[in-house]
Amino acid sequence: MTEAEHQVAARTGTSAAQAEAAKAKAEAETAAAKAQALESAEEAEAKRRTAEEELNAERAEAEALRLRAQNAQAAIEAERREQQAERIAADRKALAAKAAQDEKDAAVATLEAARLREEAARIEAAAIEAEDYARLSARERNERRVARMLLEAAGLAEGVTLEAVPLADIQAALGVGRTTASELRAAALTLLQNGYRPTA
Repeated sequence: MTEAEHQVAARTGTSAAQAEAAKAKAEAETAAAKAQALESAEEAEAKRRTAEEELNAERAEAEALRLRAQNAQAAIEAERREQQAERIAADRKALAAKAAQDEKDAAVATLEAARLREEAARIEAAAIEAEDYARLSARERNERRVARMLLEAAGLAEGVTLEAVPLADIQAALGVGRTTASELRAAALTLLQNGYRPTA
């Protein structure tokens, strides 16, 4: 009986010890699983943070590249505008210089025209005086006057032609008809071809 009780107690103690061991093993496995799960979550969070940081870095680099390109474009545009301003300034300077030269040329031309008018008036006066002295007829005076008109129209140069002075101008200056004006112009050309010069 006693031995049977001892065997039962031994078996019970062994079973309890085995149960405790199984429980301890299960708890250890549960703790290991929890630790592994926690570690996996931390690794996943670390990977997520790393990926997010890399994405942010790439975005920052792309923004930096965009800003550099924008700055380069702005510099190109500024240089283009500066060159355009320089061209405009140069054009204005050239226009101002041309305007000044044109004004100077116009003044010179005006002075030359006044000189020529004065010279023509002097020649006309001298010619009239010479004609008075030579006691020329009215017809001869008109021929010489038309000759002077031809010379003046040609700029006192050689190669005078009938077309240098229109018949209407002769008619208006002398108060004669078209036929007479034509005859006077032909006679005046003949005088010039024969050497007539008002200053001679």
